[in-house]
Amino acid sequence: MAAVDPDEYVVLDEFQDALEDQPEANKRDLEISIEDTRHAVNLFFNNQFDEAVAYMEPKANESMYHSLGFATLSFIKAVMTCDEVC
Repeated sequence: MAAVDPDEYVVLDEFQDALEDQPEANKRDLEISIEDTRHAVNLFFNNQFDEAVAYMEPKANESMYHSLGFATLSFIKAVMTCDEVC
């Protein structure tokens, strides 16, 4: 085999933030998101699954807590409705 020259490869990785201007964190928004998540968890544990999903879905694109809650509920629904073992 031929020897590989390490100088032959050039790394062109360029990393950037998703947003140039980072939005300021708002403590009140965090508190509201956590309370919303708690409410959805309470709905879930009180056998109100569809209500929990409907509660989290509208803000799933705005809040990471709503997004994670909606994704988790969607995963649980998928697992519960699986008929075959893969």
